[in-house]
Amino acid sequence: MLAAFTVAEVANRLQSQADAEVILFGTAAEATVSMAISAEMRRPPINLTGKTAIADLPAVLSQCHLFIGNDSGAMHVAAAVGLPVVAVLGLPIGRELLRSRPAAVSFSKSLTAVRVFSAAVRPITGA
Repeated sequence: MLAAFTVAEVANRLQSQADAEVILFGTAAEATVSMAISAEMRRPPINLTGKTAIADLPAVLSQCHLFIGNDSGAMHVAAAVGLPVVAVLGLPIGRELLRSRPAAVSFSKSLTAVRVFSAAVRPITGA
């Protein structure tokens, strides 16, 4: 899992550069993480942590424009509903990364919601 500060910095950049609305979600057990992320953000996110079940995610994520998160069930649901996914993956310490082609991610003004331990991006309505 990424550090709360790192997640908040990504969310802050999405908010400032793409006028994104950030939605944090996860299980009730992740509430402390969401609170730590929220505390580091310049503009409060919509915090759905502990308020959604995996069965609710297709409806919520279908209203978003981007998913950023770790390798989780939510990430797979995001991909299943056709949402662009930025997955943050890691390897145990001591393992070497396999070489792969570089990838690029671009963001546009039409973005808006995020889950970095799970977050999503949707456009702000009325903007």
